[in-house]
Amino acid sequence: MRNIYLIIAKQIVEEAGRIIREARETNTFSFEMKEDNTPLSNIDQQVQDYMTKRLKEISNLAKNLSIGNYDINIMAKSNEDELGLALIQMIKYLQNITNVAESISVGQIDVKYKAIGSDDRLGGAISQMIVYLKTILTQANAITNENFTGSIESKGKNDELGNAIVTMTDMLRSNSTKNKDEIWFSEGLGEFSDKLTAIEDPIILAKKAISVCSRYVDASSGEI
Repeated sequence: MRNIYLIIAKQIVEEAGRIIREARETNTFSFEMKEDNTPLSNIDQQVQDYMTKRLKEISNLAKNLSIGNYDINIMAKSNEDELGLALIQMIKYLQNITNVAESISVGQIDVKYKAIGSDDRLGGAISQMIVYLKTILTQANAITNENFTGSIESKGKNDELGNAIVTMTDMLRSNSTKNKDEIWFSEGLGEFSDKLTAIEDPIILAKKAISVCSRYVDASSGEI
C-alpha cells in the first residue's frame, strides 16, 4: 500500500496550487494582520483550513481503526483523490480480513482468501492459517473414521495444536494395532477351544491342533 503521508503531502500541495490559481483568476487576494502583526492572506487561510479538515478526517479514521471499527464510510472527492482512494482501499482490505477472521472464529474454515501481494503479511498469514486449519480438520475427520494411517506435519515445537494431533494419531494408531492383536489372539483361542473340545485321542488331537494353528497363522503343515 502506498505511503499515506506522501499522498497527504502531495494532495495538500495540489490543493494549495488550485487555491492560488483560483485566486489569481478571480483576483480575490486579501490580507489581514494576525495577533503577532504578521500578514495572513486569504489563500493561506484556505490552505490551512483544507489541511486541518483533511488531517481531522485522517485522525478520526485512525481512532476508529485503532479500536477495531472498520465499518467506516470514506468518500473519494474525485478519481484524482489519491488519499481518499487509498483510504477506501485500506478500509476494504481490513473489512475483508475481518470477515474471514469472523468466519473462522465460528468454525467455518471453508473460506478462501488470497494475499494481495508479497508485502501483504497479514493476508499471507490468514491464507496460511486457513490451509493449516483445513489440514487439521482433514486429519480429525480421518481419526473419527478410525483411519490412523495418515498424519500431519508439525510446524515446530510451538505448534501446540499440530503436535497434539500428531501425538493423538500416533497413540490411537498404536492402540488400534494392539487391539487388533488382542482380538486376533482371543479369536484364535476360541477357535482352538471349539475345534479341540471332546477329542480324546492324542494323535488326532495333535493333528487337529496343528491344522487349526496352521490355518490361523496362514502357514502350511506337513503330514504327520
